[in-house]
Amino acid sequence: MSQTLQLPYTIYLMRLWLDSEGESAWRFSLEDPHTNARRGFASLDEMVLFLQQETTKDTRKRHDA
Repeated sequence: MSQTLQLPYTIYLMRLWLDSEGESAWRFSLEDPHTNARRGFASLDEMVLFLQQETTKDTRKRHDA
């Protein structure tokens, strides 16, 4: 019997839109389709920082196990 390796993964639905309030700027959100939790970001840099923190956290969990 063969065993398949189950690697952890996270799915996000990413939304981006142009905010027309004042000076036009891109806005971003990530939604977890399993929990419907949504997190908004005022810039791409903020979203990338969040994703870097999430992937670092997941990597630490796997190494600690």
